[in-house]
Order: sequence, then structure tokens, then C-alpha cells
Amino acid sequence: MRPRPSSVQDMLQKHGIKPSFQRIQVLGKILEHGGHPTADEVYGWLSEIRPPIARATVYNTLNHLVDHGLLERFTVNRLETRYDLRLEHHGHFVCTRCGQVEDIPFPGEPDSPGLEGYQIERADWLLRGSCPGCLEQIEKPPTSDQMPDSDARRAADVNLTKRSTT
Repeated sequence: MRPRPSSVQDMLQKHGIKPSFQRIQVLGKILEHGGHPTADEVYGWLSEIRPPIARATVYNTLNHLVDHGLLERFTVNRLETRYDLRLEHHGHFVCTRCGQVEDIPFPGEPDSPGLEGYQIERADWLLRGSCPGCLEQIEKPPTSDQMPDSDARRAADVNLTKRSTT
């Protein structure tokens, strides 16, 4: 369901953000698509908007939304930053096979022994591994239509043998 522009404007105004055309479009697309988009994904979603919105404007708008508490930014790896509308305590699971990012319950407050005297403002919890869908694909034996026929297997074996002897 596509959010109404007035509700997007209201969200921006409630967070002290002036609802410019670009901010309405960026937040509207994030609300429409959901998930944990990268800045480049948001930019791609906006590619058909007229007047066009520059990539730098998308990055600046996302940073502005984070600075005003409307989005949360989290880093998946040193090259990939994602954005999240869900601000309550939760963690993220990143599938190392398919790249899917999912919200997961946060195990509790970060008040473990040894942190006395510290004021925790934010705790990030990011788990990596294989999602259930990928595990299902790994554990499922191939069906007969997924198995190469005997001629194709022999050709593949011959190609491997030729490569290993050269």
C-alpha cells in the first residue's frame, strides 16, 4: 500500500523536518517498499520521479532523516549501509548466502557486568549466517530435473579432467 503524501508530510513534521518534495519522495518510497534498503536502492526506486532526484540528495536526505530520529542507520559490512524505519530495540540477521536482512528480537538491555559507570545510548546487534530459505535449499537433495543427464555429467567430468592436467 502506498502511503498518502499527507501522512508522509505529517511524519516529517512530527520529527521537526521541513517536508520538501525530495524528503517526501524518499520517505514515501521507504514506507512503500519497507525492509532495510541501501541508499542506492532508494535512489533506484526514485529513478522515475520527475523532476529527478540526484543521488547526492538521496544520501543527504537519508542522513537528515537519521539525524532527526526518523530512520536508523546500520552497517552490514564496511561497504554496505542500510536504513531502517523500525526504531525500537531489535537486531538484524544478514544471510551471507542471499543477502536478505531481517529484523530479529533483541535479547535485552545491554547492562552486562563490567559496564557500570557507562551510559549506553545505542546497542547494535547484527548476526550473520544462513537464513531458513537458504538452509532449505542446501539440505534439500536435488530433484531429477535439477540433475544433469549422464551425457552432461560425462562432459563436465571430461572438462574438469582436461583442466586439471594442463
